[in-house]
Amino acid sequence: KGTGGQTVTAKVDGVAISFGDYVLKGKSVVFTQEANTGYTFSKWTNGSSTTLSTDPSYTCTVNADVTVKAEFTENLIHVTIDANDRSLGTLKVDGAAQDWGYSTSVGVATTKSITATPKDNSYEFTGWTLTGNVTTSDNTKNTTITIKGNGNSGSGTVTANFQKIVRTITFDREGGAGGTETLNATYGEVATKITTPTKTGYTFEGYWTEDN
Repeated sequence: KGTGGQTVTAKVDGVAISFGDYVLKGKSVVFTQEANTGYTFSKWTNGSSTTLSTDPSYTCTVNADVTVKAEFTENLIHVTIDANDRSLGTLKVDGAAQDWGYSTSVGVATTKSITATPKDNSYEFTGWTLTGNVTTSDNTKNTTITIKGNGNSGSGTVTANFQKIVRTITFDREGGAGGTETLNATYGEVATKITTPTKTGYTFEGYWTEDN
């Protein structure tokens, strides 16, 4: 049998046998293994967890009841979690506050939940950037995502991106001509001075955010 849901095959005289089958005394059993994505074969052990072999296959002669187990290790990668500007927000990993630049390990089964929060309401989170062998099944625009390894060894980086909130203001000129049509305004900052429209026979009185 194998650990971690991997595949182990046992054969006697070229014929496959199953876990728990009886084998004639003196027969040789050839064990082979195949690691699932994200795992690496480690060793063959017996029922007492004693190492029998570290070779990819193992052959034993049966003289009594025997347990043979293939052990596998998860391919963990080193991941660094950072921000495009560390001063603009905070980080939590598995619910606990951490400093930016935090390092951890993930694999196909070993995951981490990470959350980015802007420092105040004048900033917004725009998404995560993932590089290397780290991945996620979540929408990277979400403030909280779960990261994991893609099955390969190596490393990866995850970066939280923040920016000052910028909104587009559209001016309804009510049939007038000229003047500012749209303006990108940054939260908490004085907007660029606008120019006013003109309309024959009318005097411009100003803009309102709703009917006045």
